[in-house]
Amino acid sequence: MPGAGAQLLRLDLLGPHEYPGIGPALKDDFLDEVGHNYKLDAARLHADPAYANRVYGHVAHDPDGSRWLQYWFFSYYNDKAFLGFGLHEGDLEMIQLRLGADEQPDVATFAQHSGGERANWAQVHRHPDQDGPRPLVYVARGSHASYLRPGKHDGPVVPDYNDAGGPLVDPALDVISDAGPGWVLWPGSWGSTRSTNPLESNSPRGPAAHGQWRRPSAFHASADEFDEASYERGDAIAEAAPPAPSLSVSRVGDQATVGFQVPPAAGRPAPAHLVVTLGTPDDSLAPLTYRFDVTGNSGEVTLPTDLGSGEGYEVRASVASDDGQASPVVREAVPDPPPRAPAGSGGGG
Repeated sequence: MPGAGAQLLRLDLLGPHEYPGIGPALKDDFLDEVGHNYKLDAARLHADPAYANRVYGHVAHDPDGSRWLQYWFFSYYNDKAFLGFGLHEGDLEMIQLRLGADEQPDVATFAQHSGGERANWAQVHRHPDQDGPRPLVYVARGSHASYLRPGKHDGPVVPDYNDAGGPLVDPALDVISDAGPGWVLWPGSWGSTRSTNPLESNSPRGPAAHGQWRRPSAFHASADEFDEASYERGDAIAEAAPPAPSLSVSRVGDQATVGFQVPPAAGRPAPAHLVVTLGTPDDSLAPLTYRFDVTGNSGEVTLPTDLGSGEGYEVRASVASDDGQASPVVREAVPDPPPRAPAGSGGGG
């Protein structure tokens, strides 16, 4: 909470030029997560419909006369660090679709880290519904990079992964533009992270600070051409990663314990990390991901999350080598708690 006389930090306090009654908004300003408990704070925000599962739509008019529909996605933090790389506060990703003369999309650009990938509209997977076909975006686990296909993808330092096994999210759409809301044009950074080496990234600035906000065609031209065969090759390379583990999940009190066993495989790397995500199949719980350093092909870990009396949890887990090559993900349900005894019941003598 703010001190005496200070204003409560809210989205409507952020604007392109000044903070009302405080002073100018500067490029060096940033938001800072107090305590840095990213997992639990992100889960708390995810429980609020005002923040959970939303995308921000922008109609971009390029100087070349083309018109683009942009969809910006904000994540509370980047968790590529589940393999020890690149944790930073705040993460902003996007895709964009160019509209042709018939007002229908003809090409797409999917942002990935510092670059992107371009494709024809016919190459984009789509989800048909009552409002017409919409693009499917395969979001990389942890890094949030946007991909046209599921699978294993080249990424900075370690690969990106999306096995299409997570929930299919149907986000709500909020429209943003140069007219506002003010936070879109705020010049500061969405987080306090500053990179100190090539493995790290700065916290992002808002959508209007990115080049494609005003020049979407240039961003599209700079992106890599989509190559279906490269995705197929990435899926086929299993020898660089440990085999998938088998899991056993138990519930002791309010916590889940996960046992794992990795079958021996000649020529395959040994597991160095166990990555476990706790969530629910219907996405009612924002996934909580934990990394454990392991030695040997088997072991047991206890997740730090308090399950309380909640039901319907599941874990998704994989093992990874020292250089970040991850096995396929396996999933297992967490046992529900035993039924509570009715109030007033009990033995008598």
